[in-house]
Amino acid sequence: MKKIFTLLVLAAVSLSGFAQAPLNSNDNIVFKKNPTIVYGNHLQSNYFNSRSVIWSDDFSNASNWNISSEVPNNQNWVIGTSGPSGGYAISPIQSTTASNGFAMFDSDGMTTTFANQIGDITTANSIDCSSHPGVLLKFQQYYRRFYDSTFVFVSTDNTNWTKISVNTGVAVNDFNADPDGDPNPATVIVNITPYAGGSATVWIRFQFYSPISLQPNASGWCYAWMIDDVSLEDAPANDMTTDNTWLGDGYTIYPTGQEQEVYFANIATNMGATDQTNVKLTATVSPGGFNDVSPAQDFTPASFDTLVVNTTFLPSGVGTYNVTYSTTGDQTDDNPADNTINKSFAVHAYQFARDNGMYDGGGMYNQYDEYTLANYYFVPNATQVGSLDVAFQENTSVGSTVIAHIYTWDGTDWVDQGTSDPYVISSADINTTNGAAHFVTINFQNLIPITDSSDVLAGIESFGGSDTVFIAASSYVQEANLSTIIYDPVATTPGWYNMAGMDVGFIRMNVNSHVGINDIKENTWSASVYPNPANEFSNLYFNLGSSSNVELTVYNSLGEIVFHQNLGTQTAGNHSLKLNSENFSSGIYNVTLQSSAERSVTKLVVAH
Repeated sequence: MKKIFTLLVLAAVSLSGFAQAPLNSNDNIVFKKNPTIVYGNHLQSNYFNSRSVIWSDDFSNASNWNISSEVPNNQNWVIGTSGPSGGYAISPIQSTTASNGFAMFDSDGMTTTFANQIGDITTANSIDCSSHPGVLLKFQQYYRRFYDSTFVFVSTDNTNWTKISVNTGVAVNDFNADPDGDPNPATVIVNITPYAGGSATVWIRFQFYSPISLQPNASGWCYAWMIDDVSLEDAPANDMTTDNTWLGDGYTIYPTGQEQEVYFANIATNMGATDQTNVKLTATVSPGGFNDVSPAQDFTPASFDTLVVNTTFLPSGVGTYNVTYSTTGDQTDDNPADNTINKSFAVHAYQFARDNGMYDGGGMYNQYDEYTLANYYFVPNATQVGSLDVAFQENTSVGSTVIAHIYTWDGTDWVDQGTSDPYVISSADINTTNGAAHFVTINFQNLIPITDSSDVLAGIESFGGSDTVFIAASSYVQEANLSTIIYDPVATTPGWYNMAGMDVGFIRMNVNSHVGINDIKENTWSASVYPNPANEFSNLYFNLGSSSNVELTVYNSLGEIVFHQNLGTQTAGNHSLKLNSENFSSGIYNVTLQSSAERSVTKLVVAH
């Protein structure tokens, strides 16, 4: 079973999204395609505490809820204090009142094979919202997704229901849907004003939905969804939110000479009780002096739409660019804390990247089968690829072998343009601590030329069997469904498959051969630094294969030169010199030695 693996084949690669199977129900349902939801852990705490509570329930009295199953296998919600069970149990919810009971659909604990699962838990009695024109549903949750969906239903007659998706941003095997990580619990707020505002009889239902038809041989044996501390609260009159934001085509780093026009967009949602008029998105970039707005739109309560700024921004120069997204309208917002989101991207001397640079324990692999995981990059201008940087997740086996590949699209298929020598993974190569990811550079046998306007895959091949290789995965990266794909040679139909809805692999592509990469097929010299990490200084040792002029260059993490020295002509043999790192900021550096025929790159960590 591949429950713990993230490289499940989804659909033939087309660099587009993966669509779920249609939803089925015996109720009369109006389906809301996208949620009017705020995942609240990134918001200021006063967002949650400043509203009047209409109704609340902490699951201390199970009779307040009706439990039912829409399929005849009696796999249902339970109310209690025990957490999930089964072979892949997640932790119990750590909600505010978990000690007196919470609701749980323990998909994993109820079965050991794929089965139809559609479970409902519904308020036993109606809730009076007649004097409340604006209504928000709030609850705490802890959830891990496999091939299942989670919904909230709202009804005013206990017969006709409006269905609202929650957790739509959760990739297979990920937790919750909060942009700041995987909190336990996560707070979810849903604007149900159009369906409950002013009504004297309101029912609320939660549904765990995983019929086999949703994903054959994967649905109906999932993880768990736990909810607690449910409340209905007064919606503020005016509350526009800045939700999902787009930053170009999902790149976090562009190499110099390959910069692309960056566009700015967001999904704006009216979480308030009244209409919002002339709502605009303003995008500001610093440095760069960019500031522009989207066309204005009006929003009714609980409505959402995409706002796109009129113009694009072309970065110029190596460095980090900070972007501020702000959504405003004619009305004075009652909760300005959720109007603004800050993001950033960088221009590097030689590197393409899609990941966010932060390792959080996530990883991708294909069970114990052979596979190639690759990130997609568009290369607008002719260049050469010299190496890939890859981060390995902590479950990777020491001694496993990988090979780096570069593929280009010929209009029909992905064509392999070049490979590295086999690379054997050491214990020092594997990420074990959350934080800034540790990358390994794998050099290609030869520089690989890339022509103008090329579609490129930067891939890492694992051979399966005893070679267990997890590529570290970066969560919450925009356009994830355009970023990472897999070649599965042992699938029923071998070929490339997309990873739509999953995270982005830590695979970076290094271009512009004149900086930062090893561009020689036969590297007859070696270099090392000690101590490493360094504080005030480090000793650089190198062995030169033949007499040659040698230049020493040190690059920071953005590819900027922080130190350069021409060492003059050096004889063949062993050499050493002292490298002063006292004035370097703490961080990771590439120490490059370049002769007339050879190049060696060594990583140096400076820690003050």
